[in-house]
Amino acid sequence: MFDRDALSQIVEGLIFLHSNDIAHGNLLEKSIVLQQKSYKISMFEATGGSYKDDVRALGAMIGRNSRNAEHLVKCLTSEIDDEVPDASEILYHPFFWGEYETAIFFALAYFYPESVIGSDLLVCKKHVCVKHRDILKVFASAYVMQDRTALTKLHAMYCRRLPQLTLLTWLKLQPYKKEGEIYHFYSNKYNWSPRHGPCDSIRCLDVKQKKRVRFSKALEKIRLLEDDELHRQARIGTWVQDGRRFSKRIQDTGVILEPMLTLKLLAMCAEDPIEKYSECIYSCI
Repeated sequence: MFDRDALSQIVEGLIFLHSNDIAHGNLLEKSIVLQQKSYKISMFEATGGSYKDDVRALGAMIGRNSRNAEHLVKCLTSEIDDEVPDASEILYHPFFWGEYETAIFFALAYFYPESVIGSDLLVCKKHVCVKHRDILKVFASAYVMQDRTALTKLHAMYCRRLPQLTLLTWLKLQPYKKEGEIYHFYSNKYNWSPRHGPCDSIRCLDVKQKKRVRFSKALEKIRLLEDDELHRQARIGTWVQDGRRFSKRIQDTGVILEPMLTLKLLAMCAEDPIEKYSECIYSCI
């Protein structure tokens, strides 16, 4: 198994080959050799081919060696050539960022207007509800104070609770990459597809099934299960009683949420809980 640092070195090796007009054509784990504590791409079994096929092979290799690179792997292995980045673009992806680099990006992201970042509600572990922009504000404060230790600690705290936070923020700001100070976090030539990222749908953890389900689909089922009277009660009634009912309706769809978490979210979405759920919840538990 290759760790993130090793995969980064393999990407650099592929960049070197392509910059010298060489396509490998048979990039597999057995093609990688360790020399003087550095990983190199062996040309012993190279067959030649296209640059795009090399990138697809690299994407498949990353997918076999890391469980946290879903967006990167889907972009690299796309069947559409125009969606596959050049090797020189790959290291711009947040998967390869270090802790301090990520923390700096969050700090700089805060200085973009709220209309750009949005006010999404993020649900951390232990049922703590946090707004996207509030998290960025904490990083910005530490950045202004030039407190590197604090930035690193903040990264460890928030990125462990919200593993998709970096990718979500990065994809949101991609259309504005030529504005402000974040330009060096993006490639000038290539735009990463948001289709495979966390922005395309709302997700929730199904505890019983141990798998992720699309929360938006669950909401559609809730709408079918629910009548107008229950909707009114959830909007203006007693939070404890209606929260339990609403939680039960969610569980009927196969999505498991703790009752107290449901109550907190209902309280925050009092005007129209059903619609606000679909708009503001991005990640859960």
